[in-house]
Amino acid sequence: MARVLMELVRSLFGGAQGDPERDRELVLAHRDRCLHFKTLLSANSRALSAMTDIEDALDGERSFGMPFVRERCTTSLVEVHRMVAALDGLTPDRYRELFTRYDLVRSRVEKALEAASDRSTGPLCLPFSKIRMSHAAEVGGKMAVLGEAESRLPCRTPGGFVVTASAFRRFVDGSGLGAEIARRIQAAGEMDAEESEIVCRGIRELILGAELPQPLLTALRAQVDALVVRFGPGVGLAVRSSAVGEDAAGASFAGQFRTVLGVLPDGVEGAYKDVVAALWTPAALAYRAGRGLLDQDAAMCVGVLPMIDAAKGGVAYSKDPLDPASGDVLVEAAWGLPASVVDGSLEPDRFRVPRNGDGVVEVSPGRKGHMVVLAPEGGVARVPVETGRAEQPCLTKGESLRVAELAMGLERLFGVPQDVEWAIDASGVLVLLQSRSLGLMESVPEPALLDVLGPREEGEVLCRGGVTVSPGGAYGPAHVLRSEAEADDFPTGGVLVAVAPEPHLALLLPRAGAVVTERGGRTGHLATVAREMGVPAIFGLRDAATQLQGAGVVTVDATNCRVWRGVHDIPRIERRGPGERLRGSPVWRVLKQAAAHIVPLNLLDPDAREFSPEGCKTLHDITRFCHEQAVRDLFESGSDLPVGASRRLVSGTRMQFWVVDLGGGIAAPATADAPAAPDEGQAAPAPPAPTTADLDVERIVCRPMRALWRGMTSVPWEGPPAPDARGFLSVIAQAASNPDLDPARASSFQERSFFLISKDFCSLHSRFGFHFSIIEALLGDSPAESYASMRFKGGAADPERRARRAHMVGEVLRDMGFSVDVRRDALTARIEGVEPAELEARLEALGFLSLHTRQMDMVMGDPVRTGECRARLLRGLAALPGGGGLAAPAAPGSSGPQDASAPTDATAGRTTA
Repeated sequence: MARVLMELVRSLFGGAQGDPERDRELVLAHRDRCLHFKTLLSANSRALSAMTDIEDALDGERSFGMPFVRERCTTSLVEVHRMVAALDGLTPDRYRELFTRYDLVRSRVEKALEAASDRSTGPLCLPFSKIRMSHAAEVGGKMAVLGEAESRLPCRTPGGFVVTASAFRRFVDGSGLGAEIARRIQAAGEMDAEESEIVCRGIRELILGAELPQPLLTALRAQVDALVVRFGPGVGLAVRSSAVGEDAAGASFAGQFRTVLGVLPDGVEGAYKDVVAALWTPAALAYRAGRGLLDQDAAMCVGVLPMIDAAKGGVAYSKDPLDPASGDVLVEAAWGLPASVVDGSLEPDRFRVPRNGDGVVEVSPGRKGHMVVLAPEGGVARVPVETGRAEQPCLTKGESLRVAELAMGLERLFGVPQDVEWAIDASGVLVLLQSRSLGLMESVPEPALLDVLGPREEGEVLCRGGVTVSPGGAYGPAHVLRSEAEADDFPTGGVLVAVAPEPHLALLLPRAGAVVTERGGRTGHLATVAREMGVPAIFGLRDAATQLQGAGVVTVDATNCRVWRGVHDIPRIERRGPGERLRGSPVWRVLKQAAAHIVPLNLLDPDAREFSPEGCKTLHDITRFCHEQAVRDLFESGSDLPVGASRRLVSGTRMQFWVVDLGGGIAAPATADAPAAPDEGQAAPAPPAPTTADLDVERIVCRPMRALWRGMTSVPWEGPPAPDARGFLSVIAQAASNPDLDPARASSFQERSFFLISKDFCSLHSRFGFHFSIIEALLGDSPAESYASMRFKGGAADPERRARRAHMVGEVLRDMGFSVDVRRDALTARIEGVEPAELEARLEALGFLSLHTRQMDMVMGDPVRTGECRARLLRGLAALPGGGGLAAPAAPGSSGPQDASAPTDATAGRTTA
């Protein structure tokens, strides 16, 4: 088809008499090729955007989960396939091998996304007497630790049995539930809080309504019957989560799953499904995503343990997580079961026990107004504590020493500090309920200044006291949360204030600057998660919710247990980037493996022998090849094609642009009988075939292109800013290391700059100096039909200076009403929903910025020079015919151009960088 088309074109322009019908067919055929080219450019932009997101995620710039991984990888695959198909439409059958290369790369990406999971089969139930650490993949880390501890230490555990990971897979995968759950999560993609709750509620309903497989029912009932024989028919049971991966170092899942206490024997089946369903709560999903754990690898093992009729219970840390060097063991305790300590519903007693065993125990009594006990009818009940006992320490010195010895023994056994849950029964026997790795602070914060966004405000201390559970400081609006239903209103960067540190609040920690609660201590579930995430937190600060209600912006000094009004300088610690904790996680590894076939660019030199379909090893290679070949095909044949093909713009300037008309963007040449441009609202007449590849700028009738051109030509370029020494050396260093800046070889910086236009649409792809921009605009008759966008990237200086320039340009565009996203040196901006006349002013600004930001990256190392550059841009924008969207359009008779609607030649004789 292409060869036939070119033969027809050559005959048309080789002196033979043209056939009007054939000429029309040629124009339409080439217009189709231009539309393929537009499709290719659009797909290229989306593919590269997805690849940038993947790179950012791997570099720790953002948090992500498997929905993000699948969506970005799938987007890359879909858009690159669109590019291959568009190139095939543009150059039929010339690069068919690209489809084969694409299929090969696609298969490798899809294989990487099929994360391997341990699907080995084992027993459906295991009694504690047979459990060791080697069984962790079948019984979960929590129950494996209990089995190992009982076999190797002189300690008592409740005993019982575990429903294994094999049983879970038999239930979920065997019934088809697993496939349906995966479908729902994948279909939902990245969810906000409300969407997550809806999806999770539906999944939990599926689990609770499903029947357990008969083999699992048989095994479960046999184990329960054995406990009834041993302890009697009224035995109360604790049905506890022990998910695979739970209690791992740095991923404790503290409080994220379900424990059902006081279950009677005939209720175990329902309690088992209740615990399994807790794998799919918004908090659990968010926690897995925050730790890079794969949903398909999540397996819920469930421990069924006889309840301990506890007289007192609590939590012990074998080391102080905020001061590990002290060697002290921290013990928190309350009357009854330890549930009231771990859920933070009261202020527990606190004991500090020296590791050296000198017998000196520091005691801080709490306020224990209630306690949790076994209920006679099953379950547990919260009952009041007599006034005389509420503030009396619940442990004797000897009991606190025994608890400390147990914690230290577990630390020696497992080789790392331990977080231990324990209980003492009515006969005085100490029972180990749980032990997991304890996360310690990596360093003690040193005093430093907060980055104050505005003037420093003085203010009084609003409240002080409580205990530091996670050190550091932050400021933000105080937001008192009194019910779970209010969570959706919590602002990003706010100070979360609550009465009790309930585990469900962990869902808000990624958005919280700091946390303050009236109750709770260092050993609760939320305290553990706050330290893992590096969120400053004060717990047990009495009356905090009342005192901080309506307080506005406050500063939390968690290290010194104070809350100030306004913004203050306080000690702080650096929080890791949102995705840093994911590095090395299962989700991160999946993305890393898939990205190896997506992101790397191997095809650098278009003139090299390996620049071919066979040389494409990644999706990025395929995008590079498609773009280069499409540009070559469309523009190198431009002088031989009829109107609608690529035309070199003649403007009186030294800037080189080519124009591709998709239809209606170019007026017919002026003659004695015909005007140069149609009246407003009329379609451009079909022009005859030209005899030259040149195009006068006056013939452009594309409205958005005319607006861009005014911005590019109305204000003379003042020339590049004089670089400082470091800026100049930065450019030299980049030129020496970046093959695209080598003038002796073909490179991506030698690609043409061109306009792709119709009457109301324009897509500008330009290179000026060493930066590349894409501006796209549709200028309709109403705000709903109009938009403009810009993508800006590159420069010759070092990456930091290029990034600063992108941020500076982004700030200017935000002031004009654009939504802006800046990632490294890449800027993306978009505006829509404004009146067409206003949009024309914004397009003038985009045209101006595409030219006048040249070489500014060289001086971005100096804040003073950066400010000067910003002021220079603002002056130029204000001088545009439309004021650049920052000021009112120039009045008639002003110093601006007399014809604000027509392209000008104000830049004649100037050179580009």
